[in-house]
Amino acid sequence: MGRGEPPLDFNPLAMEWFYAKGISLIAVHGEDAQLYPHADTSGHLGHCDHVLSLMAEKKLQPSRLITHRLHYTEMVQAYEMAYAREKSMLGVIFNWRE
Repeated sequence: MGRGEPPLDFNPLAMEWFYAKGISLIAVHGEDAQLYPHADTSGHLGHCDHVLSLMAEKKLQPSRLITHRLHYTEMVQAYEMAYAREKSMLGVIFNWRE
């Protein structure tokens, strides 16, 4: 649920799932990443290699998050959509060519 948004019918990150089902959500960055050896993410190149390998395996598909492609002159429109919480907008790519 976002700011000013009504509750969802189902929230996969609701605390009841974490407590009742014993689910853990672990997000690490920097030096502590070495504590989780499932991925070699040592340094920035390690992070890039890991992300690219997930993309190659089709386990991570960032293109699904791109919902709009706009010319840079339409940037105000993108901000207005974000401000209005436009449901159809997830990610925007701006074309910087003239």
